[in-house]
Amino acid sequence: MSDFAKLCAADVCDLILSATSLLVVGHTNPDGDAVGSCVALCLISRAAGIRSAVFFPDPPQKRLRFLIPEGMEADGTDGWDVVCTVDVPSPAQLGKTPEIASRASFMIDHHMRGEQFAPGLVDPSAAAAGELVFTVYEEMKRREAIAPSPAAARAMYGALVADTGSFAYSNTSPETHRIAGELLREIQGDPDGPEPSEISRLLMEQTTAEELYCKMIAVKNLRLYENGRLAVTVLPSDELRALGAEESDGGGAVDVPRSVAGVDVAVALRQKFDTPTEFRVSSRARGDFDVSAVCALFGGGGHGRAAGCTIEADSPEEAVEKAVGAFSAILGG
Repeated sequence: MSDFAKLCAADVCDLILSATSLLVVGHTNPDGDAVGSCVALCLISRAAGIRSAVFFPDPPQKRLRFLIPEGMEADGTDGWDVVCTVDVPSPAQLGKTPEIASRASFMIDHHMRGEQFAPGLVDPSAAAAGELVFTVYEEMKRREAIAPSPAAARAMYGALVADTGSFAYSNTSPETHRIAGELLREIQGDPDGPEPSEISRLLMEQTTAEELYCKMIAVKNLRLYENGRLAVTVLPSDELRALGAEESDGGGAVDVPRSVAGVDVAVALRQKFDTPTEFRVSSRARGDFDVSAVCALFGGGGHGRAAGCTIEADSPEEAVEKAVGAFSAILGG
């Protein structure tokens, strides 16, 4: 049981409106939900007259940058009256800025497993953090603290699209569709940004050459275990550098092991460029296998079928060995 208070949307609005400045922080290796949700909350607070910016411990993937308005990213984390986190399940997911956990005035998160580190609007039933930011948006409009914002609606819609696989994943609920419908009404017809179909295309169908190179490495290093039920791949930093790829370009590498027929649990490890003894882990599961329970053992968190963490190892081979040992356990290995 967390010692931190459980907040509602009204509480979050009170905290935002009482601030003179607000920094919104996302998790390490930010995905579309983290980027879209952080940007949306920043736009909401800006609309309310609060000086705001977003900060990510790692650079977002190139394909996500269309969600971030120019000039919205902060260079650092100092000098802000209020700091909050969005889509961050545990302090370990703050990467190179772990001190944010103790500085956060509040957190917004939807992950099933993690470590609450601040008063929070936390709801694991939400399909995306974007759904929870939407409740803050609705409360702000109800109070007439802000007017409808198509820009914020686009960011929230992008968050929903990203974390539901364009509404194809099992986490998609009737509430997800209701929220998406409300956002569509605000986006459609506004000329100052992409239409919803274009947002989905940019998030789900677009890739860069560097991202394809990373998947090529993932295919080359793919190994199967537990009679083909566990698929693991690793992206060593020297192989990424040799192809001109950045660490963030490998964020989608887990799709390679996940796509293999018969695989119940898929794992991709990426060696960090600046700290080569650390490997970022992305894991996915089918059925009732809970990868978040494994990631929690390494200080990470997430959902039952999608979770992440960091494994420490002296080599890619050792990192794979540790991952195989940990994830085999949930398969009965």
